[in-house]
Amino acid sequence: MSRSKGNAQLAQHETNKELNRLNRLRKKMSHGGGSLSASQEIFLDAMQAKALTSGYKQSIQSEIDALTKYLKVEIENAYTLWKQTQADAKRWGEHLNDAEEMEALAAGNVTEYSIVRQPVNEYENILTMLRRTQSDLDNLLAQIKATIDKQVAIDKELAQYLS
Repeated sequence: MSRSKGNAQLAQHETNKELNRLNRLRKKMSHGGGSLSASQEIFLDAMQAKALTSGYKQSIQSEIDALTKYLKVEIENAYTLWKQTQADAKRWGEHLNDAEEMEALAAGNVTEYSIVRQPVNEYENILTMLRRTQSDLDNLLAQIKATIDKQVAIDKELAQYLS
């Protein structure tokens, strides 16, 4: 099993565990069949949303980390391949000058652009998209946490008012 798949399964397990805990809390708060107050419902719903979003982020983060690592290796491989290609061209075309070597490589569509620039550009675009996704998930989690914190503060204020 891959590390990212294992981390994703762990995140799913932890999320399920938290959702089960919240379901037990919901049952306890409803006193075996009674209804919950609106603020209790909102609080529990927000906690479930936080658990789901956190689990989702952990799963996605694991995949993002694995993809990021893979793409960085591929970027390094592209540069290594180009250097090796140039070295091979010098060895096989020892009677050619540098310009003739590059021309011979280009005739076979073996250029720095095709081996390095184009793939690295694509990889960097994907890395940018992954960072943006990561940031969006972090922002969503922060919004959910702020909503939960606000609801808890309202509940405390209401409890003090009613006492």
